[in-house]
Amino acid sequence: RSALDIDEIITANLLPLSTRLPSLISKQLGIGYWADAPVYKQDIKKAKELLSAAGKEHMTLTLANPLINETPGEPDDLMTVIQSNLKRAGITVDIILTPPNSYVTKPGEGQLLTSYYGGAPDPYYQFEWFTCDQIGVWNYASWCNKTYSNDLVKLGTTGAKSERDAIGISMQKLFAEDASYVWFSTAVNFAASNSKTYIVFDRNGNPLLHYAYSV
Repeated sequence: RSALDIDEIITANLLPLSTRLPSLISKQLGIGYWADAPVYKQDIKKAKELLSAAGKEHMTLTLANPLINETPGEPDDLMTVIQSNLKRAGITVDIILTPPNSYVTKPGEGQLLTSYYGGAPDPYYQFEWFTCDQIGVWNYASWCNKTYSNDLVKLGTTGAKSERDAIGISMQKLFAEDASYVWFSTAVNFAASNSKTYIVFDRNGNPLLHYAYSV
């Protein structure tokens, strides 16, 4: 986290209307937004000190994007910036442009990963991919925190906004404290239509804004 220059990464990715995302839930979603989420800034000195304390002053890691062919923006350039950032801290990064399936399905094989995924109006969708039972499926980091997984159930069965806010913020704090995730940016999809035009939803209930039908 300390080695990365997030603003440089966002610039390299070239996604339109892309803004810095300090934590998983963006301000626009409302429910679960963590206003005091830490905003990490590049600090090479701190990164080197942390590596030294861990006895890892010089190490080599692989970096891949498991769904690179479906990722918008410039994922190749994004990974190149990460490679350059980490090199300054003493970490050599080898980029794998076509990672094997085992990089995701075999826990622990993937070392560094970048990924992109769409969101939904309710924050439950954003949170559900990082539970223990998603390891080997969508939980690319193979991170398992039982409290987080249990909180997801609470989030999905609680109706009061204030309670859902508290649960969502608590889950994001677990990310910050217990997992090695760094959020980059949020890109906005938008559409305008008249009252007789409807947006098509996929089988998971996600709006596909590039498909519509009229009645």
